[in-house]
Amino acid sequence: MAKHVLDYDPIEDIEDMSITRTELDKLGQQRRENDLKRIAQTDFGLRFLQSLVAGTGAVSYEIFNGNSKDFYQMGRRSVGLEILESLSRASLDLEQAVRRPTTPPYEITEEEVKRSIKTLREKR
Repeated sequence: MAKHVLDYDPIEDIEDMSITRTELDKLGQQRRENDLKRIAQTDFGLRFLQSLVAGTGAVSYEIFNGNSKDFYQMGRRSVGLEILESLSRASLDLEQAVRRPTTPPYEITEEEVKRSIKTLREKR
């Protein structure tokens, strides 16, 4: 059975120990990008990434209140921005999908309910 392109692990191609640290780091980055793409290909993976990034305040500009919580909020936002940067390196489309979800990640839409009811009826 053929592997999906994102199931490919670049480490599998290492033939001997003469590989440099820089090459290993590059392969590790490629593995990370493949993992992110694979996770985001699923509806649940994309929803989770959207929720995770939204929870960090990375896409919000209302984090500075002029009090002691600012440092905490800046730290959270920094983590969210790192996640967005990783997503951007993996795929610009992926980063945009996580940054700008069409609906809040865990909001159930009327269309989803209709699809679910239709699927259940078809199974009966």
